[in-house]
Amino acid sequence: MIGANRTRVSSETRRRWRIPPPLLRDADAPGPEGLHVVNDFQNELGAVLWKSLRSVLLWADAPPTARAGLFSADTVERRQLEILAVLPEAEFGLQEALEALLPVLSRPEKADSEAIGVACTRIAAWCARNEGVRSALEFTQAASLACPGNGRYALAVGKGARDLAQYSRAEAWYYRAIGLARQARDWETYIRAYLSHGTMLMRRGALPAARRSFVKALRRARRQGLREMEAMTLHDLFVLEERSGNVERALRYASDAVEAYGAAHENLPVLAHDIAYLWLEQARYDHAMSIFMETLQKVPAKNRPLGLGSIARTAGGLKDRAAFEWARTELDQLASAPGVAESWVEVARGALMLGAFDEAREATEIAERVANQRGEGQVRFMATSVLEQIEAERRAEVALSRTYTPEPTTEMEEELARTLIRILRTEKAVG
Repeated sequence: MIGANRTRVSSETRRRWRIPPPLLRDADAPGPEGLHVVNDFQNELGAVLWKSLRSVLLWADAPPTARAGLFSADTVERRQLEILAVLPEAEFGLQEALEALLPVLSRPEKADSEAIGVACTRIAAWCARNEGVRSALEFTQAASLACPGNGRYALAVGKGARDLAQYSRAEAWYYRAIGLARQARDWETYIRAYLSHGTMLMRRGALPAARRSFVKALRRARRQGLREMEAMTLHDLFVLEERSGNVERALRYASDAVEAYGAAHENLPVLAHDIAYLWLEQARYDHAMSIFMETLQKVPAKNRPLGLGSIARTAGGLKDRAAFEWARTELDQLASAPGVAESWVEVARGALMLGAFDEAREATEIAERVANQRGEGQVRFMATSVLEQIEAERRAEVALSRTYTPEPTTEMEEELARTLIRILRTEKAVG
């Protein structure tokens, strides 16, 4: 019986960690794989990019033993001439990357998978820089198909699909990345996949599921002694607990994360912003504004929308109309992206505290529109709640007369605030 139990457990473990197949397109994606490329680049270059992508997909789909003779003998020469015809000298880097895919056509049975994967990621980066984010995802996916055992490529596909709000596609690729990373004992990729997956779930309002992903990441980081990964996970757990209303637990995670990061880590300004947001929620506007202003120029560009939204809301609490106007104008210049919808909710809250009901409603409508486009359910709920508050306060006319009393500050919070300001004002804290 013991042997039978061991066999059953082993079998269950193998099933649990079965690596899921790649999901090549989202449920509502148009046409065949790669169609986004010709939509993003409606010119001769777009045609060459599409042909190159389709060649890689066909090559990757064929078993290695069946790749010889996939393409006719003159295909590689014609493709090379097409590349030279459509690319100016200024795009030599893209030309190099496209030419690196030519072995798929000329020597498909000998083409190096890793070299093909690298070339696809270079083309994806070029597409992203040239307003072709959907094309970038297609080439990132091609890199993963070319190197099917590489968990890092699979994780990149998951992140790209998440940022395009293709959540079913992202979910499949996250679990694929987790399985591949576990198989290869690539624990950093394994942890990053769980963190990114948890972030997606948190953004969609599934907080208990997000917590499970973060806890799995934390356990593995501690088990493997990966201090930076541990800090990143503690940071995400802090944000999640803060959003869940578990303030004491959130602050413990925050303090642990500050210690784990250390003063010189590039992620510390982002953590500092998130801690300041907790103080904003508690109406400690002076503490919050000083840290928001210190961190705005030090956080990565992708975090700037949330920084601006936080400043706008804090300015409303401080009755600082000039700071509010500045933050709102800066946010208005940013395109739809992760965090933008949530930031407009913060602008609405700031406007409400200033008694600017029309501006609050306008900001809420922008937030709802962006959240609907991106399928961000939690943000839609937040926007609806603020809209109801706007109508209630408009009827009661209490916004201008309301006073905000901050909750008492604990000794731990005072020490944390002093520590963050000291660190942020050093050169090393610049991200």
